[in-house]
Amino acid sequence: MSRDRREEILARLLVIIDGVDGIRKGYRNLDDIAGIIRPCARMFDGAEGPSENVTPGDHRGGGAHIMTMRPSVGIAMSATPEKIGTDLNTMRLKFIKAVTTDAALLGICGRNGRIRYEGCEPETSAGRAVNGEMFLTFAISYPLIPGEF
Repeated sequence: MSRDRREEILARLLVIIDGVDGIRKGYRNLDDIAGIIRPCARMFDGAEGPSENVTPGDHRGGGAHIMTMRPSVGIAMSATPEKIGTDLNTMRLKFIKAVTTDAALLGICGRNGRIRYEGCEPETSAGRAVNGEMFLTFAISYPLIPGEF
């Protein structure tokens, strides 16, 4: 049986974000959230490359590479202008804790993997109620093991 740890990580990440207290629904790679009831979250798969801390191995010998993927999670909320920043920051902490401490996600990453929060980018649009979204980026490292394919 073949195993794709990248897909396992992304599937688990969607379960995590969908379960964060206060989020109505989590989505994967959903571009347009107009008309979606907030608060919601959307995850984008993100780029992947060799981990910065490990020299890539030689696949001919069946050795593992440590790969780092960078999915992003957008937290979308609506609030008054005075509250939107505080509300997004409060939700940000919930997401960081949920993602970085999830035992199942850590298990997929293996003993050589890791989960690191890399930062955020907030976006807001003005009006009576402000629609705001904050994109969180995570660096998730895991072993890419040719024998699992």
